[in-house]
Amino acid sequence: MILFILMIASVSCSPENFRVIIKVDGKPVNEDLVLDIERKTFLVNIGEVNHLGPNWSRTINLHDFNMNRLALKKVDEGICYVTLMTENLAEISARLYNMTSQIFATKLTKHVYRLSKTNMTNENLLAYAGPKIANFCRGYKSVYAHRLENGE
Repeated sequence: MILFILMIASVSCSPENFRVIIKVDGKPVNEDLVLDIERKTFLVNIGEVNHLGPNWSRTINLHDFNMNRLALKKVDEGICYVTLMTENLAEISARLYNMTSQIFATKLTKHVYRLSKTNMTNENLLAYAGPKIANFCRGYKSVYAHRLENGE
């Protein structure tokens, strides 16, 4: 007699990848998104933006929901901006899971930041933003960015 044992393992679906399109002034911008619920991170790789004008540049953005921090890495310039984050993991994941098309956003919200004149040391970055963002920004000039609200 041969005995077969069936083992069912819980398989995590994390991280999950999404390809989406956002509209900026009616013009499409492709984005590659990686949502990792277990690590509580959201990675945004923004596609080509030259067609939007000279004030736009590509960034790779890491949202760390454990630390409530956002890093915007400008690869071509070698700068990593780090700021407090206002996004919510539950809202972002709900929007991704409930998408009915690849259009993720019909408009892009523009934010204005005040940049620190002093670069962050690795120790400052680790203390302020935690190990995920410190590792993400490694090798880049890291600068604290304070998002300005209306009237600030």
